[in-house]
Amino acid sequence: MAAPKVYLSPAMHMANPCVYPRPDGKQCYEALENNEYIDILEPILNRCGIETKRGYRRTPMNGDNGNAIMKQNVRESDAWGADVHYVSHTNGSADGKGNSRGCYPMYYTYSSRGRKLGQIMAKYRRQIYPRTVKLVARSNLYELYKPKAVSFYEEHVFHDNMDDATWFHTHMKEIAESAAKGLCEYFGIPYVEETKPAEPEKPMTPGELLVKIMNSTGTCGTWELVK
Repeated sequence: MAAPKVYLSPAMHMANPCVYPRPDGKQCYEALENNEYIDILEPILNRCGIETKRGYRRTPMNGDNGNAIMKQNVRESDAWGADVHYVSHTNGSADGKGNSRGCYPMYYTYSSRGRKLGQIMAKYRRQIYPRTVKLVARSNLYELYKPKAVSFYEEHVFHDNMDDATWFHTHMKEIAESAAKGLCEYFGIPYVEETKPAEPEKPMTPGELLVKIMNSTGTCGTWELVK
């Protein structure tokens, strides 16, 4: 059975500043933070047996054309034969003042498979996100209606709300794991947990080492450790 394919399309906006105070002191932007999120998500999907291909990494505030990048991502997704076209964005408040919070992922209105995927993804996000998670049907977004693959469009949080943006930046791994669990369920494959390195063995004392050696050579009778 061929491995499922997920095309990862991060935000490609020129600006859309995020209010989160980055530890590196740099201004955060939607394109920057979503690419950092995809950096975490991609290896998790790969360890679960899901093939990935990611879209162009937009550098905020440069001269790239965001619409051209978006269309290029869709063409690549189609040519590669993706099973799911996964779009990663953050949201902006309608009032422009950062008064909104919540996770509002989207699927293409007329896609029953898109709705199914969206319902699964929202289920896992609710397990980790403390605020509203509401799945939204949309028909007028290019990366929902244009790809041949089933599309799912993340709007993780509101990047102009400090609480929401801070939660996103400090929980990226948990978010990525929840997304991977949703995609695994959709594809009908098991989610593979991260393998943690084994703890180093505690060094033996000289007396314990002597007993081990004597036992291995068969010359040890009833030894008693003297401490």
